[in-house]
Amino acid sequence: MRPYGSQKQLEERRRRALQLLKSGKRMAEVANSLKTSVVSVFRWWQTYQRTGSRGLKSKPVSGRPHKLSPLQKEKLLGLLLAGSPAQGYATDLWTLSRVGRLIRKYFGVAYHRCHVWRLLTSLG
Repeated sequence: MRPYGSQKQLEERRRRALQLLKSGKRMAEVANSLKTSVVSVFRWWQTYQRTGSRGLKSKPVSGRPHKLSPLQKEKLLGLLLAGSPAQGYATDLWTLSRVGRLIRKYFGVAYHRCHVWRLLTSLG
């Protein structure tokens, strides 16, 4: 589980742990003063020994990748603007279910209706 704090705050905590270790504090004391585990302090120390201070830098949290690429989103927008009759529907009404089926048909990606709504709002 990721601890609380911004990336910068977490990096500063790791650097502070190194300062305390270099000043002669024991790992348990450092962990207690920074409200973290001894295992984390030990891991930071090992990383520092292997890679130096650059090993303590924060790494961006990437998150889950998007299911559709920007190019696919553009194509989807074009399909939607062509209207639902162009896709074989009798009325010119796009429902979330219809859009979901369209996405599945053209891109092979399944979206729940709620996520179709999020996708549509992100497209404007």
